[in-house]
Amino acid sequence: RLEARAGGLRADRVLRELAQAQARADTAMARLHAAWDRLDERRRKRLEGADRLRQTLGYRETLKRGYAVVRGDGAVVTRKAAGQEAEALEIEFHDGRLAVGGPGRGGARPAAPKGGGKGPPAGQGSLF
Repeated sequence: RLEARAGGLRADRVLRELAQAQARADTAMARLHAAWDRLDERRRKRLEGADRLRQTLGYRETLKRGYAVVRGDGAVVTRKAAGQEAEALEIEFHDGRLAVGGPGRGGARPAAPKGGGKGPPAGQGSLF
């Protein structure tokens, strides 16, 4: 019985079918690699675009446009009251940081007195 069935099998036919199956598998693998490469390239471009957007919207780019970040005691200060409560302030510009006030820096300077409402100084007469 085995010999009867084996008689129908021919080595050249089996080898040909095996070669065809290998060719189909190779084609499918090549298509899979190409699809993966396209997907990888699309994702890489999306990631690069998101990173460019992140950099554009980041605070360092804002500093380059002339703005500054004020920190008081290590935290970002967004209100005048918080700045007044801080022991020392630090201002970050696009090219570096500057310490303002605090120990050893003399603190903030008092505002110059305004001379409003005094009238003309003594010794100067009317010009009219």
